Amino acid sequence: MDKKEALEHLRNKFGFNNFKENQWEIIQRILNGEKILLIARTGFGKSLCYQFPATVFDGITLVFSPLIALMRDQVKFLRKKGIPAASINSNHSDDNEENRKINKKILEDAVNGKYKILYIAPERIDNETWKKYLPNLKISFVVVDEAHCISVWGHDFRPDYRKIREIIRAVPKSIPVLAVTATADDFIAEDIKEQMQSYIGEDIEIVRNDLFRENLRIRVIEVNGEEEKLAFLLRYLKENNNGSGIVYTASRGRAEKYSRWLRFNNINAIYYHSEIKSKDRKTIEKEFFENKYKCVVATNALGMGIDKKDIRFIIHTEFPGSLIHYYQEIGRAGRDNKPSDIILLYDEKDIEIQEYFIDQSKPERYKYELVLISLKRKRATFDELVNETKLRKREVNNILVDLQDQRAIFKNNLDGKTYYEYNPNFKEINYAKIEEIKRYKLKKIVRF
Repeated sequence: MDKKEALEHLRNKFGFNNFKENQWEIIQRILNGEKILLIARTGFGKSLCYQFPATVFDGITLVFSPLIALMRDQVKFLRKKGIPAASINSNHSDDNEENRKINKKILEDAVNGKYKILYIAPERIDNETWKKYLPNLKISFVVVDEAHCISVWGHDFRPDYRKIREIIRAVPKSIPVLAVTATADDFIAEDIKEQMQSYIGEDIEIVRNDLFRENLRIRVIEVNGEEEKLAFLLRYLKENNNGSGIVYTASRGRAEKYSRWLRFNNINAIYYHSEIKSKDRKTIEKEFFENKYKCVVATNALGMGIDKKDIRFIIHTEFPGSLIHYYQEIGRAGRDNKPSDIILLYDEKDIEIQEYFIDQSKPERYKYELVLISLKRKRATFDELVNETKLRKREVNNILVDLQDQRAIFKNNLDGKTYYEYNPNFKEINYAKIEEIKRYKLKKIVRF
């Protein structure tokens, strides 16, 4: 396919007249069967770089993504364009049995060639139904979205992402692979590349796009204490009539507190965090898209897959735990290429908050030993480990993430249940690596 044919296909299938920047170059290389790690800014149009080839290839394109909201929006967009697409996830229905039936039907249809693109959350890879249907899929193309999740150094590392490598290794070498992310520095990019190459057995080329966006006006404003933060927020939101935006806070409590305070001062605000019920979060997202609020005061739970083009401002009331995380969050502003304000309220005392989060995220050494001792005796489910070790669920989850990364344990699915098993060939935990990962990300954002 030459560029003239590609432009005609682009207009007919997607309704776009032209490719952005280097999109066609990336697409052309995918069509030629290459394997690429694409690092490009938010708004570059990374999705088209795999959706376009997917409509050209004969078989199905698998897209691994951790963002259920994004999968939902992408499937909706593609179906409107007449492109058959579906997603495998845990969010089709609040009823687990109904959700299982829906996913099973989607996989049956995928095997029968009904879809061109199938999105799947990496956590589903261990699912027995998925394993049953996977060998019968006619796979033409594999895509790894949010590829930084593969790297333990990334801000959003997910052990389940590592299992995507095994699927890539199982497909014919002639099949193209595209890993995409907007948030990978050189260190993380090389880590992703090395890990994927070790499984694929051939080279993956890193392609970088310019990450700078001229329409984002980035400012850092020094403040001293919470009162000055609240005063700035109120003044800014009352003086600026340039649309809606997001105010990020570091905790659920502050999101609620700041939202109530803004509403008391006649600013149409609402809070958003992970403890809000799923259907209520969807309602807030929908109303935010419709510009019913001046601002949403949120933790980083907001933004996973949010694709609102006209976010006019993003204000951080504390600095995030990593520079990459910060870049991803501010990248949600101004996707329509119009000027947007990016403001970080900097109080040097806020580093204590991030230090606290880091300390909480990585439990003490003896707690790792409790989990290992338990698994040395017998395999166990997550709930069984919580009950036996008497640790908090968050602690057990974080310990399991680290132990899987160091291959001290394996996760397996048996009889519909997920079990963790000790690796008898494992020698000892590298605690130095865990501590290094803890501090690596925070140092970069403080230096910024």
